[in-house]
Amino acid sequence: MDQKDFLNSIANPFVKLLLRSPLHKMVDKNVVLIIYTGRKTGETHSVPVNYVREGKTLHIISQRGWTWWRNLRDGAAVKIILEGKQYSGWAALSEDQEAVVAELRKIYSANPQNAHLINVSLDQDGTLNEGDLPAAAKDRVAVIITIS
Repeated sequence: MDQKDFLNSIANPFVKLLLRSPLHKMVDKNVVLIIYTGRKTGETHSVPVNYVREGKTLHIISQRGWTWWRNLRDGAAVKIILEGKQYSGWAALSEDQEAVVAELRKIYSANPQNAHLINVSLDQDGTLNEGDLPAAAKDRVAVIITIS
């Protein structure tokens, strides 16, 4: 079972359950559940993702290999489960490499201990190695959700 299969069949359903339960505090400091409508099927889907919050804005990075984010092209209304509560919001997608680099910088500057997950090293002072960010951005997209 590869990582993608493991996440889809075991980890994500468990995290979705946690986020919708009274035990949400175990994961919701770093994970939000995005509920969106499929563009082709019209079906409702949900996906747990890591995020960084700035007020009413959530910053999210996804690998291009995942397909959920394609439903957010041209913007989309979404619902989110955040800290045990459901909110409405608007998701904007960026596939532009410079915008993705800026989002990577924002997200991983807030959580530099996780930079190794995207193959970005830290300089001696603990800041992100700026030279690593463009390569990391090539395989990723940025999603910005504004909470209503």
